[in-house]
Parts: sequence; structure tokens; C-alpha cells
Amino acid sequence: MDNEEKMELLVAYKRCLVDKFKECESDRVQVKLALKEQLLNELTIRYVDTMKEDIITDITRDELVYDLCGYLLKTRKHVLDCPDCARLLKADTAEDLPEDFTACNYTIERSYGKLKLASVDMFKTFREVERAITDYFDKKGDHIYARDGYEIVLSKISECNLIPVCCSIHDDVLPFLVMEYLQIRFHFEAKSYRDKHLAKANTNVHSLMKQAKNG
Repeated sequence: MDNEEKMELLVAYKRCLVDKFKECESDRVQVKLALKEQLLNELTIRYVDTMKEDIITDITRDELVYDLCGYLLKTRKHVLDCPDCARLLKADTAEDLPEDFTACNYTIERSYGKLKLASVDMFKTFREVERAITDYFDKKGDHIYARDGYEIVLSKISECNLIPVCCSIHDDVLPFLVMEYLQIRFHFEAKSYRDKHLAKANTNVHSLMKQAKNG
């Protein structure tokens, strides 16, 4: 096979890979849309106006959930284009939040006026979402990192009673934010899992090297 034939083969191989990537990307988008629609249908019939307050709360978890809500509003800011959705999703200033609302403390302390403040209802909604996620990751065993883990957790979330923090015209905003929140949480858990096992592997390597040196 001469150089010209090799070049033609490489070009054909590259084109095949590009086409396959586009096909996979198209499939991924369709799956995500289907999951979003399914989540919307399930949540809609379980919407509630209010949620009961927790008697015992995890302050650190609540502050992290609230901060992540603000991150969603800052990075997915198109959801705030609708004034009605914005009114339900965010607080304009700290003065708009109740005096005894402590979940916002961490965000406000490091905000300097640049971070988004979520509404109390958005926080309560995503605290419930976080419970479903935490319950899943608290299970023992590596099976929780299964390939379909995202879909498993999403199905659990769809059984929750949430406050519809979006207007009736943009009813797909909440499912979108829930899926984005879940994607971020999976990223954090995967990174934590990787770092923990990498540290364990490094420890084993150093131990073996020390044994070999002493031997």
C-alpha cells in the first residue's frame, strides 16, 4: 500500500469516526429530551404548594444545596429571562429572604454581590432533590456507579413532591434545572470516587516500593 492509498484510508477512517460521533450525539440529545419530558409528566401530577419544614436539618448540606441553586441560576441564566419564572426562582437581595433562613449564609458570606440568591421555594425543592441523590449514593457497593445510575436517580426524583418554581408557560424549566443539578452532582461524586481510589492506589504503590527498598 503506497502513501496515497494510506492517506485515503486515514481520511475515510476519520470521516467514519466523525459520522459516528454525530450519530451518538444525536442519540444523546434525543434520550435527554425523552428523560426531560418523562420527568415533567411525573412531577406535574405531584406538585405541591408548600413543603413541611425539617425538624432536624443538616446545616452544611443545606448551605451547599442553596449555593448550588445559586450556581445553577448564574450559569443557566436563560431560565431567568421570563419575569414570572425569575420571581419564583430567585431572591433579588438578602433582604428578600426570611431572617431565620440560615441556608443562605455560606453563599452570602462569599457573594460580594456577584452570586445569585435562590428563592426559599427553589431551595426547598432542590433540598428534596438532593435527598433522592444522597439516598442513592449512600448505598454501599460500586453498583451505584452503574452506567444507568443517572436514569435510576432521575426516576426516584420523579416520585418527589416538589414546588413548581416556574411559570405555567415555561413548565419545562424545573425538569431542566433538576437534570442539570443531577449532572453536576454526578460529576462531584465521580471526582470524589476517583480521588479516593487514586489515593488508595498511590498508598499501595508507595507501600510496595518501601517494602522492595527494605528488602
